[in-house]
Amino acid sequence: NFDSFKDKLRAGAEIFQTLKNILRKNNLSTAVGDEGGFAPNLKGNTHALDLIEQATTQAGYKFGEEVFVALDIASSEFYQDQHYVLKKSDNSKFTSSQMIDWLVKLKSQYPIISIEDGCSQNDWDGWKLLTDTIGKAGMERALEDYLRGVDGVRAVENRHFQPFHIPGGAKKFQFSHLFTPGMQWRRCVHP
Repeated sequence: NFDSFKDKLRAGAEIFQTLKNILRKNNLSTAVGDEGGFAPNLKGNTHALDLIEQATTQAGYKFGEEVFVALDIASSEFYQDQHYVLKKSDNSKFTSSQMIDWLVKLKSQYPIISIEDGCSQNDWDGWKLLTDTIGKAGMERALEDYLRGVDGVRAVENRHFQPFHIPGGAKKFQFSHLFTPGMQWRRCVHP
């Protein structure tokens, strides 16, 4: 149980350092990616979650009781021809519905509490389905891809936007993305 922000920060730092040691012991890269997380070549999509679970436990915390996972899927990066193609792992190819089913399956296997960018910014129907489905699975949705940038503004302006329930539409603690979603939100509410 974490009583303060200081306790939470310490746990995060301890898990991060433990994960770094696990990666080194397994001859995996400890170089960091664009947003400060490790970027090793792993066996598959769930391998990262397994390593995070291992690091959490080795650092002395309870995975799924004290520590939970928030995923940034970045699905716009692998959305091609109306399919999600997982080229960097097993080359799986998913429709929107199949992608969402896969995310819900992950939720049943790991303590995932939030999914960011679970659908491509250009997959309007997928976003509606994701929002309806993921909420029922007990996860938050961070809709950064859907609400950001020129595509989102243009979709709202051209009435391609399909209204749906957006609880907590802006990602917590990432303030750099708040301006554009707010602009689109105003356009949705007051077209």
